[in-house]
Amino acid sequence: MLNKDQIAHFDTFGFVFIRNLLSEPEINELSLYSQEIFDEHSRNTGEKYSQLQPFFELNSKMDKFVVDDRIFNSVNRLLGDDFLWVGSEGNITTKSEHGWHPDRTGNENQVNHRRLKVMFYLDQTTREKGCLRVIPGSHNYEMHRDIINGTDAPPDSGEDADYIYGVKGREFPAYFVESNPGDVLFFNQCLWHAVYNGFPGRRYLAMKFAAKPENDEQVESLNKYSLSMFSPHENYLNSDNLQIRSMVEPVLKL
Repeated sequence: MLNKDQIAHFDTFGFVFIRNLLSEPEINELSLYSQEIFDEHSRNTGEKYSQLQPFFELNSKMDKFVVDDRIFNSVNRLLGDDFLWVGSEGNITTKSEHGWHPDRTGNENQVNHRRLKVMFYLDQTTREKGCLRVIPGSHNYEMHRDIINGTDAPPDSGEDADYIYGVKGREFPAYFVESNPGDVLFFNQCLWHAVYNGFPGRRYLAMKFAAKPENDEQVESLNKYSLSMFSPHENYLNSDNLQIRSMVEPVLKL
């Protein structure tokens, strides 16, 4: 579970990166179960996958990671009681870069609504080889909007930025989240982030959560960006695990 210094880091910078949160046997297990999901999808659909949503919901073997105290209790401390399950994804990247963008934006009320992504990289990433880059503090509304207004992408267009205030994306100052399997990143989805120097086959998984919305504007943002969360996967709706059901049942009442 995150300590007070780690929570303060998240509050200030919009992310907290925990090294070696999962042991080698655990990350090997997570990798194995993930590959089972990818392979089953491929067999059933004949599709070549790059991103699957939902993901963790598809295999009950993955439940242990969702409700693991190190994850679940940390999310609770970051989002407060009554936080919601938004969904999950599994990714095998095919492109070498993903320009600067936030996953979520909106007005001040919507940006201040905490939306959290918990990420697990199954392959090593470095500055020279596809690691995530983040702009610390860019989840805070004033800085968040300043960056939008300083990019070459139209405000609120949803397009990635190639330039920020005239600086080429790959040269823009950033924190490099160089990751090894077993490391876990907790980050606010309004944080600006990008990937450069990527490599085909880079695998990462994500769980997504949201604080309980406090008003209609925040629910509107959930509908805009995460509509599928309002139709939780049957495996979670019918789960025997009370922690899982505590995250999905309140969604049905929004």
